[in-house]
Amino acid sequence: MTGKDVRWAGVEVAISRQPDEPDEFRVVFERAGPHGKAKLATVYVEGGEEPTVTRFVRPTGATTSGPGRAEYERKAIAVVGNLAETSAWD
Repeated sequence: MTGKDVRWAGVEVAISRQPDEPDEFRVVFERAGPHGKAKLATVYVEGGEEPTVTRFVRPTGATTSGPGRAEYERKAIAVVGNLAETSAWD
């Protein structure tokens, strides 16, 4: 397993649509820890033909060992893009 893979080990991703804006998504990255799940970052993405990050939030006290902001943003855009592709098949 490469160093990059280790940083993502155990990371869970949850995606939700913003209730008042169907083209805006919230992508939450979490990892299970000894005291339950710890939120690592939240990335807000505007969907569409080319999804773009509109906001990035890292909780106060969140560990900085692991993926960096750019990696979270790339993953969030990929998740939203995949969701859009999947929805197009419906």
